[in-house]
Amino acid sequence: MTFSKRTRSVTVLLVLAAAGAVGAAQDEPQEAAARAREAAAFQKRVDEAIARGASWLVRQRGRKADYGPLPAEGALNTYDFPSGLTALAYYTLLTTGKKPAAAPLREIYQRLARRHARPATTYETAVLLMAIDARYSETVTGTPRDPVPPEQAGRDPGKAPPGCAYARDDWKWAAHLVGFLERAQTGGGWRYYTVNAALSFDRDVSATVFALLGLVTASRAGYAVPPRVFQDASRFLCDLQESQPELTTGEGGLARGFPYGPGRTRDAMHVSGGTTAAGLASLHLCRLECRRLGVSPDGRLEAAIRDAEKWLDENWEVQRNPKAHHYLYCYLYALERIGSLSGRETIGAHPWYREGAEYLLAEQETKTGRWDDTSSCAPTDVLGTCFALLFLKRATRAVTAAPPAAPPEAPATPPEAPATPPEPPATPPEPPAAPGRERSGKSC
Repeated sequence: MTFSKRTRSVTVLLVLAAAGAVGAAQDEPQEAAARAREAAAFQKRVDEAIARGASWLVRQRGRKADYGPLPAEGALNTYDFPSGLTALAYYTLLTTGKKPAAAPLREIYQRLARRHARPATTYETAVLLMAIDARYSETVTGTPRDPVPPEQAGRDPGKAPPGCAYARDDWKWAAHLVGFLERAQTGGGWRYYTVNAALSFDRDVSATVFALLGLVTASRAGYAVPPRVFQDASRFLCDLQESQPELTTGEGGLARGFPYGPGRTRDAMHVSGGTTAAGLASLHLCRLECRRLGVSPDGRLEAAIRDAEKWLDENWEVQRNPKAHHYLYCYLYALERIGSLSGRETIGAHPWYREGAEYLLAEQETKTGRWDDTSSCAPTDVLGTCFALLFLKRATRAVTAAPPAAPPEAPATPPEAPATPPEPPATPPEPPAAPGRERSGKSC
């Protein structure tokens, strides 16, 4: 009798367990379907926001298709890079899917070619390179584009190498711009202006990340940028990163951020989310391009990437620039570069795209479709809208066709920088004259 009751009890438990397994199996497709519906609804919101923001941005061009004249006063300071502003808007609009042949974009491009073909700053030069390349992106053409193999790359401004998609005039223009950036590199990094005797330091992470974006773009398009450019940049960045951790972390590694520049002034030494994100994005660019060109970056690079990501993880915010009170949207755009270049959906433990996108969707002006980043320099609405759209479109994914291969595990203690003999200098075109002043604060 006891055995029979026990058998029945076991049978009942097995039946209940089986029923529970069947129920769970039935729930899985339902949960997957619910997640798919939520993801589709989220993407619909993003796409609608992008369309409205791009429409607003197109309407802001001036009578001569410029994004100026610039205001005399701004929330923080005035945006001192007229070529960069028009090039940034053009690049952003192409990234959102606007076609180069459409009348508004054709007019902007013609204005760039006539009025802004020879900018005098590294930032404007880099953004122009990005804008030229975007004309041939998969978003615009609908055709995937592979990088030109390094062995086919060339430096002749009069003749694009095999596999280069650029039209003749765009190739010649890009060749001049690359030459300017190569000559402007100082100690592995870049500064916004190339000539200014009053500077307390001659390199910073903000100008450096834009210069690297422009050069990596040109290199993949077929211009033979010397590998030492990226090797030297990786060394500068590893030297610049904090040597001591700000916070103690639980499992190995250090949380080490990036200051703005190598100087001893308060402005140069300040570490924030924006400067650390720019430094980390720059490291990813150096790693990607050194790997593609078959050369080794600085030996400390993997540890530097790990520790900078840990700093961002431990100081994580998307509603403000950590440890700073300005340039929020520039910081968000830097997070996009990190996520897109690494091929990952998280930075540390944080889903960077979802959190940043939700914030930007909530901040978009309902009536106009613009974003106004009042923590930035004027014009705060044009810059804010550009950076918001570039984030939402994951613009930097175009730099790399696929996520990078898994890097080797970084050592717990970064090794010393290797001594790498420099390559013979290239002979690029003569750079344009540069202005003799620079704003004391950081620029966008």
